[in-house]
Amino acid sequence: MTTLLSTSDRLPTTVPAGARWAAYGAATWAVGFAAVNLYLQIVGIDDPQIQQNWVEFTVVNLGVVGLKAFGAAVALATVQRWGRAVPAWLVSTCAWGAAGTLLLYAAAGLAFTAAQGALLDWSLAGGTFLVPNLAYLGFFALPGVLFTVAARHHQRQTATSPVWAAVGLLGAPLVPGTVILASTLVF
Repeated sequence: MTTLLSTSDRLPTTVPAGARWAAYGAATWAVGFAAVNLYLQIVGIDDPQIQQNWVEFTVVNLGVVGLKAFGAAVALATVQRWGRAVPAWLVSTCAWGAAGTLLLYAAAGLAFTAAQGALLDWSLAGGTFLVPNLAYLGFFALPGVLFTVAARHHQRQTATSPVWAAVGLLGAPLVPGTVILASTLVF
């Protein structure tokens, strides 16, 4: 019999299917999205500003690939046995941070779209503006939800203090903020 609350950093031997699917889904999203960045790095981007600053773009782009690979590892650490080797508070903080970063990005994009008045204005280009924007935001919201499910499962299974969830969620704005700051300094 597995215990839901434990004082150890050890996960039970069985992981509920929902948590497992959420963690694997979040990891798959992160690896797939990293692959897109690697593809753009290899093929290049037909943008004069990026081509003019190719070295700087490469540094930022490969840094983002590293963040996505780290995110995949964090998602898997919430449900895999090898994740027990990492302190539970660290896995929890990182998983909640990933969830917060993705959900904050999607929410900010939704707010920006609404502020433009394009959220309810289907007439703008016959709706061609609204649908891609909502799909793009969903592309970040869905893995945010998956990371949330994985983080919540890990927190419950390891009896990690909610303080680490708060630290992860409050630290979430630092990730996109740092990437944006680095991009503005580079370009």
